[in-house]
Amino acid sequence: MVILSVDDDQALELIREYWTGRVRKALIVKFLVRLKGRSVEELDFVRTVDPANYIVLLRHASGTISDVELLECYYTIEVKTRPFALWSIGHLGRWDLIEKETGNFLNDPTGTFPGFSDHLFEK
Repeated sequence: MVILSVDDDQALELIREYWTGRVRKALIVKFLVRLKGRSVEELDFVRTVDPANYIVLLRHASGTISDVELLECYYTIEVKTRPFALWSIGHLGRWDLIEKETGNFLNDPTGTFPGFSDHLFEK
């Protein structure tokens, strides 16, 4: 695969082209590996097209984003994928955000946690 054999800057451009198109899920894992260590600014294109995997990439990125930016990104993620995003936020060590978000669900009168629609959680 070309992306694995070119230098880092060329790889970033190729990944940007592929990812913003229709990408097979198998390629995303290779993209994630190749993008490790990039700056948060360079990875911003992923935030737009795949916010859940953007949060995964933040774990290995140089730099950081604010809590506000992280939550804005989190809320753009499909509800059924949010548990995965919370797991990724945990890997970032942002426990205060996880506590806040899970608290929001525990205070929800429906007692449901998005992503686990068939499960009720006791309050």
